[in-house]
Amino acid sequence: MQNGPASTFISAPDGLRLHARCYNARSAPATPVVCLPGLTRTADDFEALASALSQEGPHPRRVVALDYRGRGLSGYDSNPANYSLPVELADVLAVLTALDASPAIFVGTSRGGILAMLLAPVRPTAIAGVVLNDIGPVIEPQGLMRIKSYVGKLPQPRTFEEGAEILRRLFSSQFPKLGPNDWLTSARRAFKEEKGRLVPTYDVKLATTMNGVDAERRVPALWK
Repeated sequence: MQNGPASTFISAPDGLRLHARCYNARSAPATPVVCLPGLTRTADDFEALASALSQEGPHPRRVVALDYRGRGLSGYDSNPANYSLPVELADVLAVLTALDASPAIFVGTSRGGILAMLLAPVRPTAIAGVVLNDIGPVIEPQGLMRIKSYVGKLPQPRTFEEGAEILRRLFSSQFPKLGPNDWLTSARRAFKEEKGRLVPTYDVKLATTMNGVDAERRVPALWK
């Protein structure tokens, strides 16, 4: 039995290197779980959930948590136009194939939930179940405008503690129950040390994906 998570790297269809964190062996008996994070988020968000599911009593699961291109330990794309749902859906399919991780139960947060819904008509046999977190078939423009307001625009903190305070100021109204330790953990997931300074754990060019977002323009519902 694998003691802890293991990083693995997969080639995307265009050759970009994608990172996934794998918990438990492929031989784990229960249906595997694939975790898909939010727009600027990484596999780190699922650490607690993945650890729990992979050690779940007599039915431990294999869990795969993905870093999309331009996030976490995955490669950054020289063409920010590729930070798109069709390209990222193809990346998810490549990971599922390379890791032999389907059919699976998908846990999708925000953008991850959208990808799970798009996967349904493209590869229905890959899906054993879906958990949608902070997303649904109807997407409100106001929520997209809020995301647009901060993606690629966060102030650069000098320390993780300062980063925690920045995040608390920006998001405490959405997450009122988080305490100081929670915000510090969030900061360590939102920023990384690079060349002696703290930078986001995602390519700031992701902001270009929000260029077409308009408060007056409704997003088509995904019920079908």
